[in-house]
Amino acid sequence: MWVGRIFSIRYKFFLVTALLLTLAILVYLYLAVYLFNADKSAYVYDSNAAIVGSLADQLTAEFDSDVKLLRLIGKTYVESKKRDASSSEEAMNAIKSLFQESEQFVAIELYEKTEEAAPNVTAGFRVVLRLQKAEELRPYGLDETFFAKLREKRALPFDTIRKAQVYFQNDSVAGNMPLLTVATTLDSKNIEAGNFVFVAELNQERRINSFNSSAVYTTYLIDRWGNLLVHSDMKKLFEENAKIESRAIQDIVTSKVVAGAKEFDGNDGIKRIVAYKKLPIGHLIAISEIPTEKAFLASKKLIEKSILFAVLILSFSFVVSLLSTKQLTSALYRLYLATLKVSEGDFTVQVEARTRDEVGALALSFNKMTKEIIRLIKETADKARMEKELETAQLVQDNFFPTTELKFGSFELAAFFKSATECGGDWWGHFDLGKKIVILVGDATGHGVPAALITAAAHSCSMTIEKIASVVPSAFRSPAAVMDYLNSAVYHAGRGKVKMTFFTAFIDKQSGEVTYCNASHEMPMIIKNIGQSGEERGQGATSTSAATVDVMDEGKGKLDPCLGEGLDVRFTEHAYQLASGDMVLWYTDGLIENRNKEGAEYSEKRLVRFLKGIGHLSAREAREALLRELEVFFGKLEDDSEETSGNTGFDDDITFLLLKKA
Repeated sequence: MWVGRIFSIRYKFFLVTALLLTLAILVYLYLAVYLFNADKSAYVYDSNAAIVGSLADQLTAEFDSDVKLLRLIGKTYVESKKRDASSSEEAMNAIKSLFQESEQFVAIELYEKTEEAAPNVTAGFRVVLRLQKAEELRPYGLDETFFAKLREKRALPFDTIRKAQVYFQNDSVAGNMPLLTVATTLDSKNIEAGNFVFVAELNQERRINSFNSSAVYTTYLIDRWGNLLVHSDMKKLFEENAKIESRAIQDIVTSKVVAGAKEFDGNDGIKRIVAYKKLPIGHLIAISEIPTEKAFLASKKLIEKSILFAVLILSFSFVVSLLSTKQLTSALYRLYLATLKVSEGDFTVQVEARTRDEVGALALSFNKMTKEIIRLIKETADKARMEKELETAQLVQDNFFPTTELKFGSFELAAFFKSATECGGDWWGHFDLGKKIVILVGDATGHGVPAALITAAAHSCSMTIEKIASVVPSAFRSPAAVMDYLNSAVYHAGRGKVKMTFFTAFIDKQSGEVTYCNASHEMPMIIKNIGQSGEERGQGATSTSAATVDVMDEGKGKLDPCLGEGLDVRFTEHAYQLASGDMVLWYTDGLIENRNKEGAEYSEKRLVRFLKGIGHLSAREAREALLRELEVFFGKLEDDSEETSGNTGFDDDITFLLLKKA
């Protein structure tokens, strides 16, 4: 080669050494920066999410307290109107006392609905009471006419307030104090809820201090229209149209996800990492953001310092290579070979550090790097293995559940199950005892793997009971005998730490008599059909009740302890007679306690109202109608009337069985 013809062996070795060392350092820098950026990215996202999460929780608590106090003041005023003059005076003194004791309120205004047309009437409401703290206004150069003038310029949307029940509005005016308006009504259960609107003005200057907890993150609060309510930069609140209109914020406002963090390109061309959390009050959204460049400033400095460090090493190595080529060459050659093994996927390679100079330090750093890579690969493999095991557990648990539809005697059964996570804590089953059919419904405490193990124990126990009963019919003649056997299995499986509510029912196929034991489970509901007014509607509860709903509570509210609480527990039997046309609903608490995206529970009251309209349907038709009802309330269940499992976003599993007697 031309290098060999031009340069001496000394300089050839020098060039080769420089090339190999440069290559090794570049590989090291690439891997080090890559790992640092990955770790830094996780830290930035977690830190941003933690800041906005803490801020959202704080604001939720503060706003909830403000709304409760405002409603208390409003309720006191409304009730005082119904009393005599002396009581009204006492109520007014109480209102003034509550107002003065509140550190948040600067002023309050009470509005009453009226049909009058007068100068002080706005959108059908007139102000009937206005209180304000003069000592809060003076530092800003404001007098007691400020709020009256403010309302003339910025009218409140009373229709929106009455619909939302809690409404927030930024009423900050340039040159004055930063104000946040909170408006609410009486509780929707109150018959006069729509006749009054209560408004409080809050000085935001105190709250803004909590938004300035970080020097690098910008935090602010918006409503569902993107209007700015609180900002770490107070000047933003005084702008004429204090509204965030970036595409990133629009995506967050329209998203159904309660909390999250992602990177966005801002309207100003600057990339930002934005974290948000939606508050469960007033449709508010807390947001924290940081420019991506600022977030990864440490990474940029790391690269600069790493490059500088590499240059120093190279310069030093060039000098040393000219003076001591043999030792340096052999060390770099070993490092070079190690980098080749790394590039081939062998991360177990280690380089022996024979010296304590820069090359030795480089070898130690390389060894540390490969060990870190091996650790990360192992963690990734462990995570994949755990996910695979969960999938297998899910498949196994799916086999615990019988068919979703069956008929026996004059009865028809239709069932549904949906797990909140990969492995659920709900379980139901049945087995035949000749003249009687046995229905089993249980709900283990919690969900996930521990709860799934308890359901496995219950399932295995029920299969054993069925097998024994087929050989020795007298072994399990009553629900109490079955419950004793199940209690022993659950207790030993959970060691008394994981329990299970349970309901066991023996149903006579001919007479319809139900003998049952209840271990702290939800009582079944009995739908007694008294008409056919629901047929024309077909898909859900009717506006006119076609059935009555009763509770199978022959124990008068006395429930036995959960399965697994102890081996000495005894279970009480009760009896209930089903009539022709009756339908029984067994369910777990997940059906009524899960919440939709607005944070509302489905509730037992809503369930009873729905059941009154499906008494004329068959069990299968009733199940399909109830599934459509749940989809309207919760959103798409992604189910075609078959048992499914997996992470659904629900807090608890959903299980229900519908039994119809012909």
